[in-house]
Amino acid sequence: MSPVGRLVVLRQAPKQYLIEAIAIITWPALIGPVVGPPLAGLITTYSSWRWIFLLNLPIGLVGVWLVWRWVPTIGKRPHDRLMWPGFLLTAAALALLVQGLSTLAEQGSNLPAAMAAVMVGIVLAVISVLHALRHPTPLLDLRAARVLTYSISTLTSGMLSRVAIAATPFLLPLFFEIGFGMNRSTPASCCWCTCSAIFASRA
Repeated sequence: MSPVGRLVVLRQAPKQYLIEAIAIITWPALIGPVVGPPLAGLITTYSSWRWIFLLNLPIGLVGVWLVWRWVPTIGKRPHDRLMWPGFLLTAAALALLVQGLSTLAEQGSNLPAAMAAVMVGIVLAVISVLHALRHPTPLLDLRAARVLTYSISTLTSGMLSRVAIAATPFLLPLFFEIGFGMNRSTPASCCWCTCSAIFASRA
């Protein structure tokens, strides 16, 4: 949802307040990974994991109301329609790649089927990129990658830093559970693991 929020801000915010607006919508994305795991640990340790999803209902309703109340309606432009070929190619490529790589990581998996899924996914991904480069209004405009500042900040160093930031809070709880033997039977272990993981990743 972050790209959608940023697009709304880019379209609606006055240019002189653009940096301030982007900073405001960035804060929830920074606070969420810090507050979310300890809160989820408390919920799963002392209640039911289902409440993690139930908590999204009131938050989502408030978000829908705020959008309805404050975001103006923008009329459709002639080219504002879903590019079905690009959508289907991209979705199929990502689904096959994720499924194939996940299957390869499992013990006793069907290696030929997993490799076939990965190879077909790569082929579809290449076709999807070629389609995006040739179509006048693609699903994802790859011409932005030709801008040097965007390529450096987003596609290279920016992507690598985001991978590291996103992977650390995911891997550290697994390390606590597998390496230290902490699990749901350990009192409040989930809270401790997630809190420790977040603090370690921010250190």
